[in-house]
Amino acid sequence: VGMEPHRLRAFDHTAAAAGVPPRVLMEAAGGGLADAIAAASTPGDHITLLVGRGNNGGDALAAVRYLDAFELTIHTIGSPSAITAGPARANYEVLSTLQVPIEPLYDAQALSLSGVDLVVDAMVGTGIHGPLREPLASIATRLNETDVPVLSVDVPSGHRDGAAEGPCVEPAQIVCFHAPSSGVEALDIPVTTVPIGISDELAQLAGPGDLLGLQRHETAHKGVGGRVLVIGGGPYTGAPALAANAALAAGADLVYVLAPAPVAASIDQMSPDLIVRSVEGERFEPSHTDAALDLAATMSAVVIGPGIGDAPETARFVSQLLEGLEGVVVVDADALAVVGAADPTAAVICTPHQGEFSDMGADATADWRARREEVTTRAAAWGVTLLVKGAVDLISDGTRTRFNTSGNPAMTVGGTGDVLAGITGAFAAVLDPVTAATAASYLNGYAGDRAAASVGAGLTASKLIETLSPALREISP
Repeated sequence: VGMEPHRLRAFDHTAAAAGVPPRVLMEAAGGGLADAIAAASTPGDHITLLVGRGNNGGDALAAVRYLDAFELTIHTIGSPSAITAGPARANYEVLSTLQVPIEPLYDAQALSLSGVDLVVDAMVGTGIHGPLREPLASIATRLNETDVPVLSVDVPSGHRDGAAEGPCVEPAQIVCFHAPSSGVEALDIPVTTVPIGISDELAQLAGPGDLLGLQRHETAHKGVGGRVLVIGGGPYTGAPALAANAALAAGADLVYVLAPAPVAASIDQMSPDLIVRSVEGERFEPSHTDAALDLAATMSAVVIGPGIGDAPETARFVSQLLEGLEGVVVVDADALAVVGAADPTAAVICTPHQGEFSDMGADATADWRARREEVTTRAAAWGVTLLVKGAVDLISDGTRTRFNTSGNPAMTVGGTGDVLAGITGAFAAVLDPVTAATAASYLNGYAGDRAAASVGAGLTASKLIETLSPALREISP
């Protein structure tokens, strides 16, 4: 299947937050690429490197310092001044300091392939949008017309997810980093995969990379951030309000609350930013199902459970709701008790703490590494995405499993779980369930660390919500 480009970019951001900066990853990529070039060549061969302005070209520039055994011609495509700031630019500056000859190439006809034994295509990577522009399109055509073998870095220039719109390089070999890029395995071209220091554990760690899909275009309109509905309240008033306000702080455009009338009236008075709807009575019961489903039908995501209570008639309401809802649903608190018996059609994200995970029938063993396998197994068996809260949060849909280490002991205060459910609802409106849960876990913990640094042991859920928006600005890639 291959690794989606956004996941590879996510690794870069999360690895940097964990203390492995992009320059380190690019250095490993450069060394591995040089090994692959050497394996495809003979010492003394003439190798031409075609270097684009992005990190794809940066990997090739990093490889140059490992290729002393070869005669090199290095061309940047266009002016070197266009090389992206960061590790790619840094590797170019190193070569400039060493007085390594680098010749800008502005025209395909200026590319000499006479006497060349291998061409390294590092012109365009996975970030391409649309067909190749000039001079890239003409260079690709020239490379395809020559007998000189071509080695492409990451993906053949012009390809995106195994397809191309217009001219694209047709290499003899592809070198990928960490994992094959999406689509390359379908091209029937030999692929070499180079490890770059992203261990399995680092690949599973939650971090800023999981927030990549939240970025909005400057022309975004109201609603693009999602419409979230929180269904809760009855015995408790604060929980649904906390979840709903957290969803707003995490970027949802419109947040609705559906609650029993007394709770709805209270929330309506305290939170003017929320759109509050009510049902008659002191708690939810099966007769409220149709009204809840009608309101939920217009939403991007639904959060059900905060403050809802464990009355038998409420459990029947939750069960009917889960079987009628479509889209994506975050289930928290007392609503978790009915998930096992329900047969939902929606994509379900459950956010239990360890006690609730145990009540659902799982083994909530104390050691998080041992518990990780149980979370993965249960997610697969129950057909849901699990976000099991703890000192280390664990997230899995049975296939992809992640863990998060942000957060602190002050977050055991009441209400922080409701905040997490609300963030998860906001993110589930725009991200896939596992990424949404992982990103929510990371942001919740990061904001908790930020808040605890300022208020200490007196951290409250309301203070945590105040910290969400500035925390999100800090960590967004």
